[in-house]
Amino acid sequence: MERTRRHLGLIASLAAAAAALLAVPQPAHAALDPWSCVEGRVCVYSGPDGTGSVCAWPYDDPDWQSGDRCSWSATTKVHSVYNHGGSGRPVAFYPGANYTGQRVVCTAAGARGNFSQNGGTGVHLRSHRWSC
Repeated sequence: MERTRRHLGLIASLAAAAAALLAVPQPAHAALDPWSCVEGRVCVYSGPDGTGSVCAWPYDDPDWQSGDRCSWSATTKVHSVYNHGGSGRPVAFYPGANYTGQRVVCTAAGARGNFSQNGGTGVHLRSHRWSC
C-alpha cells in the first residue's frame, strides 16, 4: 500500500511538472521534426518547411528582442511559420517592435508555410499579435 502511494505521488509530481513546463514560453531551439510546434502556439523557423531553429509563443509579443526573446531572429531571417493555436485566430507578423512597419503576413489558424517575400530568402520579423 505504501509503495502504491509513493508511485501515485511520483506520477502526480511528474504531471504537475509537465503542466508547468507547457505554460512557459519556449526558447529558441532546433526543431526536432519539421513543423514541430506545441498546440496552442505560433511557431517561426529559421529554415524553410518548418526546419532549423524555432521560437514559439502562446500569446502576442510586441518585441522579440526583449522579454521573451527569440534570440536568433535578431540576425537571422524567418523562413517559415506555423499557426498551431487552438483559438482559431489568425496571427499577424510585423518587421518592427510594437507591431510597427507594414504587416508582412496574416497566418490563418492551422496554416503553415514558407515566406515567399524577397524571392523566398526569408524576412526579418520582430513582433506578432493574434489578430489581423
